Amino acid sequence: MTLHPLQIAGIITLIVGLIILIFNLRSLIKANSSKNWLSAEGEILNSELDITKSFGESDKVYNPKVEYKYLVNGKEYCSTRIYYGSSSSSTFKKSKSRNIIEKYPKGSRVTVFYDPMNESEAVIERGVKPEVISLILASSVLLACSIYVLTNFEFIIKYFDK
Repeated sequence: MTLHPLQIAGIITLIVGLIILIFNLRSLIKANSSKNWLSAEGEILNSELDITKSFGESDKVYNPKVEYKYLVNGKEYCSTRIYYGSSSSSTFKKSKSRNIIEKYPKGSRVTVFYDPMNESEAVIERGVKPEVISLILASSVLLACSIYVLTNFEFIIKYFDK
């Protein structure tokens, strides 16, 4: 049995959607549990705006990069996670990224929230952020579309072959 290109696209989209959904559900669970994490005083080691080109010469993606250190039970840790979902917070909006950088200037003191079961896992902003929710919704729509294509394949082919 050979698969139609539309079926192959549906299967690939289903797999990609599942991977994105699982990754972001994990972020949602971690973000929610971070509300109960312990806190420690930390220091911002580096705070900068990473700018990369995107689709064209004029399109830029802005990614805030913040590195901090903190001390737990006499052991020093370093982290770059601002909050769960911040790895997906690259944005075309310079102002949003700049606000994060300005909030955490190099050398400033900051409260760090760390996982008591894994002290090397930390954030400087705890709780669930909109980015996580929007990525879960987007991946759910992607999954729904791919499931629709796969379960209604024959109808779609008949409709578009007219």
